[in-house]
Amino acid sequence: MAPVMLLCLTGGLAVVIQDELATNGMLLILRIILILTGTFGIIILAVSIEHNKYIAYIVRNSLVFYALNALTLNIVKLLFFQVLRVDAATWFVVWQFRLAIIMVLFAILLLYVENLFVQRFMWWSIGKPAPWHEA
Repeated sequence: MAPVMLLCLTGGLAVVIQDELATNGMLLILRIILILTGTFGIIILAVSIEHNKYIAYIVRNSLVFYALNALTLNIVKLLFFQVLRVDAATWFVVWQFRLAIIMVLFAILLLYVENLFVQRFMWWSIGKPAPWHEA
């Protein structure tokens, strides 16, 4: 995984340097710092996945989470914007961001419940053996 990230890092740096060579030098330095920070953040996240039981659970069941993601996000949007009539378009940006975080957390909780349902009652759809046959 490290060679792929290193390749992405060098490719990203090459694009930034090529685009920003004729412009402000401080902007170039800032973008390089952001690229390095983001790359090392992804590396730390990849390493920490095996140590965090919540992230590991999502990774282990990523097929179900990915398959149900669009449906769940649409359900959450329908709930917040149609049923609860939340009108966040005129809100200050910070409050919109807070609403988005709440919606994402609610969607993850809903995905967790959906995943439990799929694991228990639709095990065949993800290629797992029946739960009552597992040892």
